[in-house]
This record gives sequence, structure tokens and C-alpha cells, in this order.
Amino acid sequence: MFSEAALDHQLKIYSLNKVSEDFFKREKKDDPKAFDIFEKYKIVEYELVINGKFIDYLNFIKTLEKYDKSFVITDSVIEEKNNGMVEIKNKIKLSLLNT
Repeated sequence: MFSEAALDHQLKIYSLNKVSEDFFKREKKDDPKAFDIFEKYKIVEYELVINGKFIDYLNFIKTLEKYDKSFVITDSVIEEKNNGMVEIKNKIKLSLLNT
């Protein structure tokens, strides 16, 4: 999913690492220290470093949102490079159906 979207928008992926993977959890209403665990769904977090033009990055994000409506960027650092290029470090979370 990431590599195809990056290629479609002329971006280079320098690094893609899975940071965490866990079942979806929600606090119980009657006990905020306890959680309901939904084993049918997983929350997966990735760290992604890409390089390209900023407008291409925005289009890349729009494409990922079409793949998965649960797509969330939790952290993003953008560093300007030469010739209108940027390097973007992201933390991305996805909610996936556990198959």
C-alpha cells in the first residue's frame, strides 16, 4: 500500500518500520482503568520516512486515506531539502481487520 502510493506520486521511501501492533482497545465506561479488547481489529503503527515534493506528499496522503478510512498521522516532521524537495518523517496508525 505505501510503496504503490509513493510510486504513484513520485516519492521515495527511505524507511518504513512497523513500530507496534496491538488489538483495538477501548476504555470501559464503568471502569476507566479496564479495557474492552476487540480481537477482530488491530491497530498498527508505522514510522515512514519519504522524500519528494510537498504537493506530491499531500497527494500521497490523500491516496492512503482512500485505502483505509482509519488512517491517522500521529506525528510529522518536515525538513526542506534542495530543489523544492522535502524529507518527511511520519508516524502513521492504521486500524486493520484481523484475518
